Amino acid sequence: STTRPRHVHDTSTTRPQVGPWYGEADMHKGHRRAERVEFDALQAFWPALQVLAGELRPAAATFEAFHSLWRKFNALPERFDVDRGKLHDTLAYYPLRPELAESCYALYHATRDARYLQIGAEMVTSLNSAARTFFGFAAIKSVRSMALEDQMPSFFLAETLKYLYLLFDEASFANTHAESYVFTTEGHLIPLSTDFHGPGPAPPTDEQLSAYGVLQLRELIARASLPHGDCIEKGQLRERARLAARRLEAERRSEVEARQAQDPRKLVCRTPASS
Repeated sequence: STTRPRHVHDTSTTRPQVGPWYGEADMHKGHRRAERVEFDALQAFWPALQVLAGELRPAAATFEAFHSLWRKFNALPERFDVDRGKLHDTLAYYPLRPELAESCYALYHATRDARYLQIGAEMVTSLNSAARTFFGFAAIKSVRSMALEDQMPSFFLAETLKYLYLLFDEASFANTHAESYVFTTEGHLIPLSTDFHGPGPAPPTDEQLSAYGVLQLRELIARASLPHGDCIEKGQLRERARLAARRLEAERRSEVEARQAQDPRKLVCRTPASS
């Protein structure tokens, strides 16, 4: 339901909080489960949900609080006692969770504040310096010692790296079609359209083509069913790629117009018209 984020948000904000921090609540009775406020790493998704509810200032404030722990420990501890300002005795590990990166991604696309790009870059640097190994990335056993586990959770690839990658890749399908899809809590794209097979992504612009390598240019030309074997110089290849991009864009626009003619309702989730 598209009203669910607002319902959850309204319910939670009626409960006691300390500044930008939120305590855990009993899901059946609604009251706080503990007297003191403790941060749990899974709470780091909360700013992203606040963004969906349209509460950008509270989202930014909460994110800053959560990000302060990343700055302090060079990772995000599983649990932190906010009231006493100390790590949990046993839950000090960081299993490469994605929630903070998810909120960073959501806030950047809602505000276009370059600060979130900087934070994302800091997170990538931290992961490379603290968790990268010869074969991949390892979960951090404790943010106190920064010792590593002999494992890499699958959600690190499926979510953590996905959000960090998309944060910087403006031309990705997920970003160019952001109004037509929503991410699940596991980082999967769900279409908001009544038709699950929508038109493909927009072809690259001339400016984007100038940064393409030979293989990318050839792939684009092949997508448009054009030959490229006669293109000897890279300049010839780029010119053929421009022709391919124009052809793909014409085909895409034609497909969009055909779909709109068949289904004028377009997306299921629409912004209500202003009165």
